[in-house]
Amino acid sequence: MSAKHIAIILPTSYDDQGTLFKQKKATWPNLTILYLAAMVPKEYHVTVVEEAVEDINFDASVDLVALSVLTGNSRRAYDIAAEYRRRGVPVVMGGIHPTCMPDEAAQHADSIVMGEAEDTWPALIEDFQRSTMKKVYQEVKRESLANLPYPRFDLIKPNQYRHISLNGSIIIPIQTSRGCPFNCDFCSVTRFWGRTLRYRPIEDVVQEIRMSRGKTICFTDDNFLSNPERSIKLCEAIKPLKIKWFCQMDVNSYRREEVIKAMAESGCFMAFLGFESMDPNTLKRVGKGFNKPEDYAEVFRIFSKFGIGIYASLIFGFGADNPGVVKSTVDFLVANRARMAAFFPLSPNPGTDLYSRMKEAGKLTSEQWWLSNNPERIKYAPGEYSGLELAGMAYQYFYSYPSILKRFFSLKKNDLIPLILNLAFRHKIKKSPDLKAIL
Repeated sequence: MSAKHIAIILPTSYDDQGTLFKQKKATWPNLTILYLAAMVPKEYHVTVVEEAVEDINFDASVDLVALSVLTGNSRRAYDIAAEYRRRGVPVVMGGIHPTCMPDEAAQHADSIVMGEAEDTWPALIEDFQRSTMKKVYQEVKRESLANLPYPRFDLIKPNQYRHISLNGSIIIPIQTSRGCPFNCDFCSVTRFWGRTLRYRPIEDVVQEIRMSRGKTICFTDDNFLSNPERSIKLCEAIKPLKIKWFCQMDVNSYRREEVIKAMAESGCFMAFLGFESMDPNTLKRVGKGFNKPEDYAEVFRIFSKFGIGIYASLIFGFGADNPGVVKSTVDFLVANRARMAAFFPLSPNPGTDLYSRMKEAGKLTSEQWWLSNNPERIKYAPGEYSGLELAGMAYQYFYSYPSILKRFFSLKKNDLIPLILNLAFRHKIKKSPDLKAIL
């Protein structure tokens, strides 16, 4: 008797024309599906699929399908679920979107998992085996992150991802903590992970890096520097591994130079920082008033001092935003030699204060805008530019050849990987104006 087959799928999304977004290579593997695969009992056959880089074979024999669902891919996830259920295959959905919109997701799945899955996903598989699968599994949030299963790195298909370093390695994602102390009104992180910071033991993190055999690591924590003392200890522990790595941090991390120094000495080459806006009034309105635009140049100076490039994150679509704001923002990034930048349209995702506020104000194009063919989420007044339009302008400007030349005119030791990624981003932008292809 052959082993039962569980397929774990990260759906792609639809582009503005309603066709599937596909790409030849992704930047790095999705950590969630590898982690879910690690919790599947050994007596099962498990496969993972990132649909953006690999087609789904609906004809393959499968006994249970698990879909990792974000708001941006929820419409596609529901279509995938419908096809499998039509074929008699039960479908499970989990992730941030089913957690925030459980009633909606439950209409499209045999079962949904809300929140973190360490306890619920194995319990669901046991119930599936006994044919007693429940409609909803609610998380029991773990206080300790010790002894988590290591992701199934062996399931990674290297040819699906960009090889961005001289050693030919791909970027490997690693999570060392969960939670974020902030509560920005456009962000759903705290709804899923919570505001209480929880940390994995440093020895577990080091062992996971060793197991991954990765030479270039992306730490996926929402704020790598939430605990400065731990961050320094982690840097000291990974220094002997001689890896290159990058992470996410809050803008005010620049004040902790001792941590940034330790990061640089342990192989950090880039930090993703959420600047969000150059307008202090906008920052206050969205709960991020602790960001001070007058300090932004100093942020770049401090990180550059230690040889760490900045990957800047900005949001466009606030009421005061226009093409002039885009130009001045990108000019600032170019002048300060930002190594990379991500520009996001203001997106009222379910589970956020922004969504509730815009829903009450009648500013949403639809209360379930993610299920619509209309790429716009927000009703803008006549003459206003949408967040999608402005973010597109920013991408075109920032990743133009003149911008890249100015920002990388004198190459430094840690510039090779960011430069390769810049050229890859430029290629995607030139090939497709659709923001989903860029993001």
